[in-house]
Amino acid sequence: MEDGLLTGVGNDVESTIISLKGMAKDNPQMVRVMTFIPQEGTPLEKKVQESNLSELKIISVLRLMFPDRLIPASLDVEGIEGMVYRLNAGANVVTSIIPSDSSLEGVANYDRKHEERKRDPKSVVGKLRSMGMEPATQSDFNRILGVVV
Repeated sequence: MEDGLLTGVGNDVESTIISLKGMAKDNPQMVRVMTFIPQEGTPLEKKVQESNLSELKIISVLRLMFPDRLIPASLDVEGIEGMVYRLNAGANVVTSIIPSDSSLEGVANYDRKHEERKRDPKSVVGKLRSMGMEPATQSDFNRILGVVV
């Protein structure tokens, strides 16, 4: 089970605390937070995007509240450079990886118009290694999720 928050849409500290307490009650395997990105063609397309600072702070709180859970560093919001900020804040799994030869799209796609998106596995692993990190194995991931193989 997964639970999460969307920040940047008028959240205040009180509503965030209520949401975090609700997450703790549900005991999910993955907890996440993502910054709202206005999307063309939606009622909020003209809303000014807020900074990702709230997202990074909430990731840090999630890491303290859920030390053994998966917390995504999504490539959807700020690509591979944003992944670095999120991992440094406490995230421990990279999501929205898209193979370079794929026509797949992510959720927010801030980088849709960029020539080189760097959301492929090779780019992610290269960036992790440049940060002094190594990707976990599939068996590590299965263990975290409690999957018996």
